[in-house]
Amino acid sequence: TAGDRNLWIVKPTNNNRGNGIRVCKSLQAVDEHLRRKPPGTQVVVQKYMERPLLYKGRKFDLRVLVLVDNNMQVYVYRDAYCRTSTTEYDLDNVQDLFIHLTNYAVQKKKKKKPRER
Repeated sequence: TAGDRNLWIVKPTNNNRGNGIRVCKSLQAVDEHLRRKPPGTQVVVQKYMERPLLYKGRKFDLRVLVLVDNNMQVYVYRDAYCRTSTTEYDLDNVQDLFIHLTNYAVQKKKKKKPRER
């Protein structure tokens, strides 16, 4: 569910691969973040789900390809995949995107510690 900590996620509309995403601890922090952006910058601001379903203590998402044709016939591609974050979920650390994003382009940048290899 959404939660009660008042966390928000800000996503730019013109970026991908996790670029420019920020988790903010309050609407005031969102406002301060947006005031530093150039006028006209477009973003999506969403309430952050603070109590997500976790897999082995980490955030995840499922990628399933679906096609809906003009007749509203639904086709689901049988092969799907799961993306996970590399770091265990921790709401006290909203700055660490390795915790909060499952995007491969973000996760591949994490340096492995010797015991993680």
